[in-house]
Amino acid sequence: VQTAEARIRPVLLTTITTMAGLTPMMFAISLDFSTGTISFGAPTALWWTQLATAVVWGLGIATLLTLLVTPAALAAREWVTRGAYGGVQLLAAVLIPGSAYWRDRRLRRDLRRAKPGELLIWEDPTPPSPTLLRAAE
Repeated sequence: VQTAEARIRPVLLTTITTMAGLTPMMFAISLDFSTGTISFGAPTALWWTQLATAVVWGLGIATLLTLLVTPAALAAREWVTRGAYGGVQLLAAVLIPGSAYWRDRRLRRDLRRAKPGELLIWEDPTPPSPTLLRAAE
């Protein structure tokens, strides 16, 4: 979030101005300022249409990657390394039946199914994780 917040203004300004500047070239529009004419599909404009289209679309997708995907990937990495079950251990916890992950998952399911005011008796001999106890309270 902080990365996107710090970079959103310069990235958007650069992207929008470049895309807006290349739009006439992308649509094969030629502007002749000396004579004041506008021509569509001129031979010189057709030369640059494919390049301008590639730059506009590539820049748009790169902007989305910069502002959305990169911060999301960084947040996912933090979640995995500092997650509730401790990073790489999360994969092992999911694969091993009877692990704390599955006990907590059963507790979450039972909490969702419980009616308001109903007493939930946990019959598992090992207590659930403290984070789920706080969430249940």
